[in-house]
Amino acid sequence: MASTQSQLFYRVENIIHDMVDRANAAGDRTVNLFGSQLQLPEERRFGNLEGVQRYIDGVRELNWVRQEWPERAAVRLRVVPRQMKPGRGERLPVLYADGRISMPGDDLRDSEVYRRELVVLHELAHHFAYHIEANHHGPEFLGVYARLVEEIIGPEMRLLMQMNWYEAGLRQS
Repeated sequence: MASTQSQLFYRVENIIHDMVDRANAAGDRTVNLFGSQLQLPEERRFGNLEGVQRYIDGVRELNWVRQEWPERAAVRLRVVPRQMKPGRGERLPVLYADGRISMPGDDLRDSEVYRRELVVLHELAHHFAYHIEANHHGPEFLGVYARLVEEIIGPEMRLLMQMNWYEAGLRQS
């Protein structure tokens, strides 16, 4: 069940990323969401892993994050380059129990695809929901991810995500 949920989640996440990328390419960041026009807020992109680290440290220090998840926010996360050969192996970022977030390094082709705000918030949602839920992409994770996206990127991005999740049959807590 968990793997099916995760597979479905990743398919929908790719659709969302494609929608955001197309809206950015068009210049006005507007998407058609089930017949309505929605203007998306700007999603940050990071030039290197150091930028990702600074962003994660900043999110952990936000007052509302420290109040919502005090024990998890106190854990220092470390962004480290993913150890792999170019063109081989899994390229997705991974959160480890010891607080490492492994991401494709700056030297790998297409690594900038993963240095986007939605991907970083996805990994932070895993960190904050880690103690709640064994299913890595289940309802609790989705709830935490949606909250992070709304508070940090904006409610329009959360709406885009939630409507696509709902359409695919994914539910959040």
